[in-house]
Amino acid sequence: MIQYRIWTENYAELFQIKLDRLLESPDSICGSWQCDSLDTIKCFRCAANKKEKDEVLKNIANLVGDVIQEGVLKKFARSYLKSYKGLNREEKKEVEKLFIHNNYIAKEEGVSYIAYYVIYTPLIKELERYKEVNIDGWMAFRTQKYKVILEDVIEQTIYDYEMQKDYIQFINFLLDTKSMQEAKEEVMHLIPKEEGDILLLDEYMQDRTKAYMQQYCNELEDEKMQIEDKVLHILICVSPKKVIIHKDIKDLNPHFLDTLKALFKEQLSYCDGCENCQSPL
Repeated sequence: MIQYRIWTENYAELFQIKLDRLLESPDSICGSWQCDSLDTIKCFRCAANKKEKDEVLKNIANLVGDVIQEGVLKKFARSYLKSYKGLNREEKKEVEKLFIHNNYIAKEEGVSYIAYYVIYTPLIKELERYKEVNIDGWMAFRTQKYKVILEDVIEQTIYDYEMQKDYIQFINFLLDTKSMQEAKEEVMHLIPKEEGDILLLDEYMQDRTKAYMQQYCNELEDEKMQIEDKVLHILICVSPKKVIIHKDIKDLNPHFLDTLKALFKEQLSYCDGCENCQSPL
């Protein structure tokens, strides 16, 4: 029999939860487990015969790796965000939750490429050689490379969060502006073109693109303004009761489409194949 020992002071409960989940799996080969207490330290002992040792070793490494990955992510996020000045308390909680949710991938769910090489692979080698590992010690002294990578990841998470927050504020501003406008058209038809242009047609399917541009966009002096920005400005000014998108929506900028969905909601619909969709304009 081969015996493996897992030591921990602060992560015994988390390890036990993950171990119980593994033991409940009917197909898992995980050996025979026993837990001993030495003051504040827990020692989880696993006995495995030579025939099943490879599978047991892999499962132990996965268990320990999952605990380390989850523990490091939580501790790192709280430490980093504690000194970060750009967010309030509630926003930090949201970023922490988002960071952990996006980056904790248990081994059984596929695990991230980064965690596989900086956590799981070294753990297997450690257990093969010494037959034991201290979770707290490993987290303190063997996760430096992982933390360096996580610093870039959490900075990107904060950036994405702030961009999303700005986007929500932008949408709310547009909704407020739109609510103050009187509807000047019953229906507006949007026809995206492969080359990036967007045609605007009225309820009678008459092309009003040039007229709308002259009426509502002449005062916009920014020459670098994208066509999507101009169309959005026109839609806000005209405030149609209904917007219908024709042809293939893949020709629309996905961010622009998301903005239209957020702005017009149930007022937005898609044509499923009219004469204009079938023939080029």
